[in-house]
Order: sequence, then C-alpha cells, then structure tokens
Amino acid sequence: DAMTLASDANSPYQVNLCGLLRGKIAFENNDFETAVFEFGKAMEFFAQEGHHIEANRCRILSALATAASGQFTSTRHILENLSPIIQNPELTHLLMSESRSIEKALNQKSIPEDLSMKFSGLLSQVSIFEQKLPGIRKQIRRQSQVVRLAPPELVFLTLNTFHKKIHRNYVISNLSP
Repeated sequence: DAMTLASDANSPYQVNLCGLLRGKIAFENNDFETAVFEFGKAMEFFAQEGHHIEANRCRILSALATAASGQFTSTRHILENLSPIIQNPELTHLLMSESRSIEKALNQKSIPEDLSMKFSGLLSQVSIFEQKLPGIRKQIRRQSQVVRLAPPELVFLTLNTFHKKIHRNYVISNLSP
C-alpha cells in the first residue's frame, strides 16, 4: 500500500500526495464526501509547505468535488479564491490535466447555472490552450538546441617517455620510467 510506504518513509509530502490520489480515486468512484475531505487535508498541507502547484491542483479538485457533492457555497468560495490562479497562463496545465474531472462535475444534474457556467469557462480555457499547443510545440522545437559533444578520447603511449593524447593533441611528459 502506497500510504503505508509513505508513512514508513516519514515523508509528509508523500503522505499528502497519497491523500490527493485517494481523493481522486474517491471522486472517480462518486464518493464526493471522501474526495472533499482528502483534497482539503492535502491542500492545507501543500499550502503551508509552499508547494503551490500541488495546492492549486487540490483547490481545483476540491471545487469540483464540493460541486458534485452539492456543497455549492463552498464551491463558490473556492472558485473565488482560484480566480486569479486560473487566469495565470503558466498554470493552464493544471486545468488541462483535470479537464476530465471538470467534465464529470459538469455532468452532475444538480449543479446551479452559475457554477455550471464557471466550469464551462474553465473547459473553454482548456480547449483554447489545446488549440495553441501545436504552435507552442513548433516554437519549442525551433528554439531547442542540441550541443553534440564527442566522447572524450584519452590515449596513453609509453615507450621510454610518457605520451598522452587528449583530443587529437599529444601531451608529452618529461618523466621517464
């Protein structure tokens, strides 16, 4: 069990990552109350320790889980706090990685219209970013530079004097055996 290994390693980071994953599993199994609990606990740890990416992932998932469980006031509060984070283009990958979960939350029949519109807005941000991906990939490929280095070559020749060849140049030592 991953949680046991993380606990045995005395790593709070790993324990809370396991909690995040347990929350995702609970969310996928429609156990939204457990998901809310696990995401909240992990989010608190990650925020306190300065792990911003993980904390924001927990916030997004927590908003989805609270919406799916019918805790709409909590969902609105979380989304208000997430608003500046979601607008940051550097964190669009978080939305992309959780887009399947956003779609699942949207499929819940009881979600109010205002929340449904906010989640739809998140999905539209994801689709806009996905459309930009081929151009971004081309740009990265053009900018990437490969520096090829030949493996170092070192040759020792010893006939009364020491000769060393380093990169096609002989270095002769005055030392004799």
